[in-house]
Amino acid sequence: MATVQDTFSQKCPVIVRSFGNRPARLCVVEVSGSLVIVSNDSGEASIRMRIRDVYAFSEALYRKLLAAFRQGDAEKLADGLCRIGEAINPHSISLY
Repeated sequence: MATVQDTFSQKCPVIVRSFGNRPARLCVVEVSGSLVIVSNDSGEASIRMRIRDVYAFSEALYRKLLAAFRQGDAEKLADGLCRIGEAINPHSISLY
């Protein structure tokens, strides 16, 4: 199994579960233990996220998750997050 550092390099796009379960597309700045520091594309604003709330990026899946969020379809949103694969964790991941 790959480590988090093996899979996610700096500027790697990811989907994060933000406030209210809204999916957001951000970029990895740094992986530090159980936290991932992510930022917007410009790098002007960054935030620390729990590693379990950061997922490998897929444009098609991101659009589906965002549509489910906008429709208020919590079940579809939860199912979509499950389909991404395992959340990144400090032990191992299997996303692909």
